[in-house]
Amino acid sequence: MEEKLPPYRQYNTQTNRYNLSQEVPRVKNCNGFLATNIGDTPVTVNKKILFPSTTPLTVQGDAISFGGNEGEIYVGTIDIAFLVPLGATPLIEIIQKYYIDKE
Repeated sequence: MEEKLPPYRQYNTQTNRYNLSQEVPRVKNCNGFLATNIGDTPVTVNKKILFPSTTPLTVQGDAISFGGNEGEIYVGTIDIAFLVPLGATPLIEIIQKYYIDKE
């Protein structure tokens, strides 16, 4: 007999990079996300500042994660804003963790 898992037990991730200030589209059933400054410009994520590495594109800068407990769905926004003056390569990586629908 096949074991039936409770809803929201399986997950996957989606990784995207952004170089413009914006509200990042949240994936369906998002449980949480990780934001890492990989460019040369300070950036805010939900008003939390992330500084770049002193050696951009070779070493990652600051990172922050917003995560939920098992089964919880993140309903907030993911707002990113690059601070001026912009560097040559403003860039942030967002990894979203989301639950897979099991129906």
